[in-house]
Order: sequence, then C-alpha cells, then structure tokens
Amino acid sequence: MPRAEAHKASMRLKAMVQGDGAVRPETPLEALFDRVRKAFLAVDHAQGMHALTTWVAWFDNAHARDMGSFSTFDEFVAYRRENFGWPAICGMLIYAMDIDISAEEIASVQPLLRPAALSMMYTNDYWSVAKELRAVSKGVAYSMDCTSALIKMEGLSEEQALGKVKSLAMQYEEEAMGLANELLGPGSKLPENVQRYVQGVYWVIGGTGLWSATCPRYHGGVGT
Repeated sequence: MPRAEAHKASMRLKAMVQGDGAVRPETPLEALFDRVRKAFLAVDHAQGMHALTTWVAWFDNAHARDMGSFSTFDEFVAYRRENFGWPAICGMLIYAMDIDISAEEIASVQPLLRPAALSMMYTNDYWSVAKELRAVSKGVAYSMDCTSALIKMEGLSEEQALGKVKSLAMQYEEEAMGLANELLGPGSKLPENVQRYVQGVYWVIGGTGLWSATCPRYHGGVGT
C-alpha cells in the first residue's frame, strides 16, 4: 500500500499495543493483531509485553520515511536496519525461546548483533526486490529496499545493485556466523542465558536465508 496509508495502519497497531485493549480493532488486520496480542500476554505476560514493546519501536519506523528523504546509501542503511523489523525480531526471539536476559547482557554481545541485523536486512532485500518492484510498478506500494536505494543513490544498474546486495548479505552472514561460533565455542564464558540468545540469533540468520529463498511470498505464491 502507499506509504502514507501504511504508516497510518502502523500507528493504529501501535495504539492498540499501547492502549492495552482500549483501542478496538476496525479492520481484518487489526482483528488478527488483537488476537495475537492477547495470546502473547496469555502465555507469558511479562515476556509478551517486552515483545510487544519491540513491535512498537518497529511500528514507529516501519513507514515513517520514503526513499527521497535520504541523501546517501549509508544513511538509508542506518534507517533500513531498524525499518525492516530488527527490533521486533529480537523481541520475538526472546519471547519464543523464553530467555530471561537483561539489556546489559544483550549489550555484551552487541558486536554480533550489528552484522546479524545487516545480514538479515540484505538477505530480505535481495529476495524480496522482484515482488517489491512489481508492486511499485502497479502503484500499490513504494520503494524501501536496498536494491532500489543503490539504483537511486549510487546510479547502479538493477543487475549491479542486486549483485552488491547479494554480496553484502553473504559478507555479513559470514561475519555474524563466525562471531556466534566464537562466542559459543569451547571454554565460552558467557552465562547460559546469553549463550541461548546467541544461539537463537544464529538460527534466525540461517532461517531468514532459508525462508527468503523458498517462501511463496517471494517466489510466485501468495501475495506476489
């Protein structure tokens, strides 16, 4: 959908989280999200609230800017890393694996998290770009992906931009996987809960690649 419409929808979902049930769903998407919100809290209220808080951070960034508001590709990447869903991914990882972990403990493995986020961002934007460009050409979406940003901001051809995005995805995946293996290697001094968090990040990186390379959403199935 167009950016302004998508941003409005995100702000409605944000209000539903912050209103804790006071904001009633008005669309099928909102009704589905409300059921998910209630289920999160029913299973584990504390972890559910943490996960939903990270969704709020994502809603704030999901459709807040358009491509024309960026001057450089580096500026775009700094925004896109949060915009593609990284805060919510981290929150859902902690919730799904039932990890009791503090902000300080997460910060202790921050060197892993930057390449992990960039790996997933570039992987998503490599595999999703064909679908995104089709939607833009039909006037039902707006560009917000690394391939389109490279074409616009660095003057690359579509083939060159795709090649660069693929190369960056592989580079950051290798870096993140290597760091995770070091952190989890023999003699690791990380607490057990932090080791589980690192292992979860490792799995999410691999899962992002597998899902993006095979999902119907990007390969001729539902929602294409």
